[in-house]
Order: sequence, then structure tokens, then C-alpha cells
Amino acid sequence: MRKTDNGAHNDSKTNAKWKQFQADEEKDSLNLTPIELIENKRHLIIALPASILPLLTGIALYSDLEVLEALPVIVCLMSPLMLIGALMAMVKLGSEFSNSFVIGTFVSLPISIWEYFNQAKNGCLSFGFPGSEGCPPDPPGYHLPRVAILCFQTLILFYAYLALVDQRNWRRMYGLLYAAYFSFFVYLLAYVTGLW
Repeated sequence: MRKTDNGAHNDSKTNAKWKQFQADEEKDSLNLTPIELIENKRHLIIALPASILPLLTGIALYSDLEVLEALPVIVCLMSPLMLIGALMAMVKLGSEFSNSFVIGTFVSLPISIWEYFNQAKNGCLSFGFPGSEGCPPDPPGYHLPRVAILCFQTLILFYAYLALVDQRNWRRMYGLLYAAYFSFFVYLLAYVTGLW
């Protein structure tokens, strides 16, 4: 009786794999939009806005827009939620997520270190109190780390799009979206600590 149970179990396992293969083939044969390719959309609810927010914040930092001054605070307040989401995704989505997340985050570290030393040497805080002198003019190249992080954010979002559309790999896309957020969060930490 045990042998027949094992045989039935193996047959059901094989049938399940065959059905999954057929479903994948059908999905590949259909012309699906990128959003329809994503199987686990609940991570997208957090990852997509959180990865676009750093791009907007970088633009606000670069162009000194006073309208968007609260965006760095929002990025910092979202960090615990993003950290929990990233840890859960590492466990559930596996190495495709983890590899793209870790590599994408570590590639941005030189830009963050550059910004830290840039702010430590050239940064200035002036609140405009009466009798205060204010800040001297920005030296040449002062904004280069900001341009570099904006270019990095744009590239990583482009690679996330390619991972989904060309490679049909939504796990890698999530890893890159989370990496876009965390790389900018590390950049903001370097910016603020270098300024103090």
C-alpha cells in the first residue's frame, strides 16, 4: 500500500509540474502587458512608489526646490517599512531578488562615500538668522555627487524595467526597485552626516 501511495504522490507532483510548465508556456505565448507579467503584485504596491520617490527627492536636492523639501523626510520615515519588506522578499523570492538587491545597493556606495566627503568639506548650514553670514558660494563640482546619484537612480529603474519586459523576471525587478530605494537612503544618510 505504501508503494502505491508514493507512486500516486510522484504522479501528482509530475502533473503539477507539467501544469505549471503549460501555464508558463501560455503566459509566454500571450502578449501580456508588463503589469500582467508580475505574479506577486503586493510587493509592487510598496516598491514602485518607494523607488520613484528617491528620483523625485534627488531632483529636489539638485535643483533646491522648496516645494519638495519634505521628500527626504518621507524617504527616511519609509525606511523601516522598506527594510521589513526587503527582508520578507529575500526569504520569499529567493536569490534572484537578493542578488539584484545587494548588488544594486553596493554599487551605489562609492557615490554615497563621495557625497559624505563632499559635504564634510564643502557643506554649509545657514538658517538665515539676523547677523549670520550665510554660506559661501558653492565650489565647482559641488553638485556632481547629486548628478551621479540621479543618473544611478535612472539607470537602476531602467534595468528594473528591462528585467521585467525583456527577461520576464519580476523577482529581479523587485530586487532592483528595492535597491533603488536603499541606495538613495544610504546616500541621504551620507549627505546628512557629512553636513554635520
